[in-house]
Amino acid sequence: MIKKTKLKIRSNKKNQDLQYLNKKTPLWKPLLFLSSSLIFIIALMVIPFIITATYSGTVPGKHKASDSYFGTKSFENVFQDFYFKNAIQNSILFAILVIPITVLISLTISGIISTLFNKKLQSSAQTLFFLPYITNALSISLAFAYLFDTQTGFINNAFGLNIAWLDDQSSNSFNAMFVILIKGVWTGIAFQILIFTNAMMSVDKDKYKAAAIDGASRITMFFKITLPSIKKSVGFIIAVGLIGSIKVFPLALFDNNVNAAKNNGGMTLMMYVYQNIHDGHYYIASAAVIILVLISIALSLTINNSYKLTINLIEKIGAKIEKNKIEYSILMK
Repeated sequence: MIKKTKLKIRSNKKNQDLQYLNKKTPLWKPLLFLSSSLIFIIALMVIPFIITATYSGTVPGKHKASDSYFGTKSFENVFQDFYFKNAIQNSILFAILVIPITVLISLTISGIISTLFNKKLQSSAQTLFFLPYITNALSISLAFAYLFDTQTGFINNAFGLNIAWLDDQSSNSFNAMFVILIKGVWTGIAFQILIFTNAMMSVDKDKYKAAAIDGASRITMFFKITLPSIKKSVGFIIAVGLIGSIKVFPLALFDNNVNAAKNNGGMTLMMYVYQNIHDGHYYIASAAVIILVLISIALSLTINNSYKLTINLIEKIGAKIEKNKIEYSILMK
């Protein structure tokens, strides 16, 4: 009798749970919880973007505001500006070079850290490599400015060079951009190592044990197990790196002087927008922002597709190397 009562109670509870799960929730309830975030996004992202798009397509009147009309004059002025072309070139170059280099270095270092058996050593290594990420950005810029100073810089003095890295006074010079790229790689590695190491350490260890039993090498396991398992983390890092490359703002390298960046070939898209806003050229700045968004979308699609092709190519190369090793070992026997 007691057992039947207990079973009946459990059955009733189960039915109540099912009824609760099947119960339809009114749409206003989840929207209420999301309202604060939605207000934040609309107020600080959607509305400013609409205003920016409106400004970008507005041609101001010569005499009064009512003479303004819709046109592409701002975009034409932007595309005709040499410094905007230089900014696009530098920002795209930053994305194309810095993202793959940092991902490659970070994957290598993270792979080494994840193979360490000592947990304390793993934590210490992660902390050591993560330090640049928590360092003040202004301090990092000042440090690089000192390292690459023409007269007293460590790089020139250590290697006996006399290169004007940050004060070449030539808008076509690549010296300043080289420093920006090196700084971008150095600052980007820290965050990526943290993400990749945690992702690699969360991969199912049974997969590695099964692969080891089958005689797979560490290289094969990395390309066949590790990389496919952390592909979402790699995609996230590429997306974040792309945003960072578009937002690169190395003004502190040039003593907070935009003109110094322009004159030394170190102009970026964000500095171009910043200068036009500072000078009161809001229509030009708005047009540059719209172009920046379109470039971001194009770069995102290009880099993501390139990443997929690269991963497939690396897997094929890894499989070929392993096959050659097996064939060589058979011949040696």
